[in-house]
Amino acid sequence: MRNDYNQFWHDKITETAKQGKRYGWFRRKRYARWARLFPRFILKNFPARNYYRGVASICEGFFCDLGCGLGATGAIYYALSGKPSVGTDISLEAIHFACAEKQRLGFKYPNFLSSDIFHTPFSANLFDTIYLGQVLEHIPDEHRALREAKRILKPNGLLIISVPKENMLPSPYHVREYKINDIEKLLSSYSKEKPVFYDFDQRRFVVTMRINK
Repeated sequence: MRNDYNQFWHDKITETAKQGKRYGWFRRKRYARWARLFPRFILKNFPARNYYRGVASICEGFFCDLGCGLGATGAIYYALSGKPSVGTDISLEAIHFACAEKQRLGFKYPNFLSSDIFHTPFSANLFDTIYLGQVLEHIPDEHRALREAKRILKPNGLLIISVPKENMLPSPYHVREYKINDIEKLLSSYSKEKPVFYDFDQRRFVVTMRINK
């Protein structure tokens, strides 16, 4: 799995570079000059994608992004709230990029580490919010990831997931796509509450739920 994820991010970063662009946490070319002087202000107001800001706006407390990719969501959450955040990903290439972006902008958080999403190094009941963004569609066993998220969430903690809508974001790296009833069925065993859906991105479902423990 690690090799697949490394290849996924390698392809993404390489493809963007060929287009004369670069992955980053903000709209780099237009705001690069000002980001060096006011990084938190620029990232808060001009993120690379407004979708990231939407997700970050519903996070709370001590935040963990499982499968963080290049780390944008946790960084924007820190820019918005000033609160600590952690990002993990199995891809070393993604983590190296996220750490370099954090250092370049002089951010205190997020802290990034490489970790298997099914066996994180965190103690139980640690985080107020867990985010699984563009993760579940990549892994055969969704419930293994959700069980680990539940383990490290505090009681009544907030779970946020983001997954592609059916036929909206086709990718050779996806093992599934989702309809609303797929998500409701998937999450039904983790909480008595109904999931809440947000419309930050027309191509993806963004869903929150309080996890019962």
